[in-house]
Amino acid sequence: MPSVPKAMKYTEKEIYRAVGTKGMPTWEGEKALPWVIACITGMIRRRPPTIMSKSFTSEEHVF
Repeated sequence: MPSVPKAMKYTEKEIYRAVGTKGMPTWEGEKALPWVIACITGMIRRRPPTIMSKSFTSEEHVF
């Protein structure tokens, strides 16, 4: 997100419009934040928080 300043500004504006400057977004306000949800979904798609593949190793120690 920091690499695309226009997208970051748009996201901030959407949050301020939906929530204001004194609050935090709630799950009830999710429908008012489509751009933020899309950014989060895209980030998770590009950089998943879990390991996608299993590391294959031998059960024997080979020196």
